[in-house]
Amino acid sequence: MTRQGGPDIERLIIKRRYLEPGEMVKKALVIGVIIIAVLAAGAYYIAFPEGELALPEIKSVTHEWGVVNATTTEIISHVVIYNPSGLSATIESLTYTIYVNNITMAIGHVEGPVNIPAKGEATIILSTYIDNTKLPTWWASHIRNGERSIIRVKGTAKVKAFGISFNLPFSIPAQEAITDLAERFDITNKTVCLDLPILPEPICLLVEKLDNSWGKVNETTTEIKHDLTVRNENNFTIVIPDMELEYEVLMNNIRLATGQVPIESRVLEPGEAMRLMFNTYVDNTVIDDAWVSHLLNHEKSTVVVKVYAVVGGLRLLIYEDSYTYQTDILSYISMSS
Repeated sequence: MTRQGGPDIERLIIKRRYLEPGEMVKKALVIGVIIIAVLAAGAYYIAFPEGELALPEIKSVTHEWGVVNATTTEIISHVVIYNPSGLSATIESLTYTIYVNNITMAIGHVEGPVNIPAKGEATIILSTYIDNTKLPTWWASHIRNGERSIIRVKGTAKVKAFGISFNLPFSIPAQEAITDLAERFDITNKTVCLDLPILPEPICLLVEKLDNSWGKVNETTTEIKHDLTVRNENNFTIVIPDMELEYEVLMNNIRLATGQVPIESRVLEPGEAMRLMFNTYVDNTVIDDAWVSHLLNHEKSTVVVKVYAVVGGLRLLIYEDSYTYQTDILSYISMSS
């Protein structure tokens, strides 16, 4: 429950912008759940270093969205642990911080204290708070690092076992998350058509190759470099006028990306190819807004792509497409024995 507090190029851009932060959340939360088992086992090791140890087992993990607003996303996790040992322990308090590329992305704690009874089960409730305002900063760091992110977790727990209370500092070894988004968006041998009102019929061209690579990245903008080769596979000549193509991508009415592609007039004979090199730009500053809107809409978003042709001072809408996608992020990090 949530409590309130195209063209192919553009379509791929929007998918990347939304889903990648989601993937980081998934991996970070999985690491957070591991903390519980480590702490429970650690309490027994410290209290009984020479005796036999029956390690606690995680029986199930379920999640739900908590408070979601412009700055924070809360994830509430219910972790059921079974203790096979004849000794009980209590987690009196637990706090942890999740770092991604040395950026403090989330802070969590246990709603405690929680007693883990001997030969019994206990439910531990974790509250993890993601700092939505750090998503644009993380995104820029991820691209600068060659699409690599390092996730670390550090924290402290106060544990009571055999009548003794003690603090347990802990950390989870660094985990690396790697993506290959630029290459994934390449296109080969795909036919696209532009319907210009100033022409008697649509212009259809074969996209032989579209290679994408990252350009300059800062806190506000991600530049994407495109190398495009198109070929006239029709049996007639195509006359292309001087024009500029403009596009915009919106998700839930939030403008995520814009770009312009200047095209000089030319005659493209049958079988002839032409090459275009141009840049497009993603607005990093609205990544957090898109994330929040998606969650508040029950993980459902509508993406609209619009392409305009600017010819002789006229701006004509020549292409519009929309699609709706649904996610279920928390299901990917739930588990049951």
